[in-house]
Amino acid sequence: MFADYAEKEVIDRVLTALDDPATLARLLAGTTTAGTRSNDVSGRLREIETQREELAALWAAKEIDRKEWLTARSQLRDEADTLTAQLGRSQHARALVEFAAMEGGLWDRWGHLIPGGQRALITAVIDHIDVRPVSPTGRRFDLNRITDPTWRA
Repeated sequence: MFADYAEKEVIDRVLTALDDPATLARLLAGTTTAGTRSNDVSGRLREIETQREELAALWAAKEIDRKEWLTARSQLRDEADTLTAQLGRSQHARALVEFAAMEGGLWDRWGHLIPGGQRALITAVIDHIDVRPVSPTGRRFDLNRITDPTWRA
């Protein structure tokens, strides 16, 4: 019921922050190598998939036992999970770079983004936002429950 109010408040805080040149520069500073990192990560993910296939073939040929297979598979899965998270962050960073390069005012640019682009932009700049518990008498929207965002930069 109050989600629309909260969403509008978060959007307002993000766009207000992006309107400050120093904040925008700080957020953009971490995105300069996102494309290169993205290519490196994608290549390593392909290598991991090849290793998984080779590992399965070794196990099928009985060249390694189940314990060795499980250990190696777990290590590859953990590395792939870490790399996938990095890839996601670099793609969100790309959303910030593209938004900064768009023409027009902040609210106009925001309005031209599709919902996925809006979500990527929010994810690129905000780590998290805490929401305080509702007061015992609170049956209406309380803006003070939404804390200041924890920014990624």
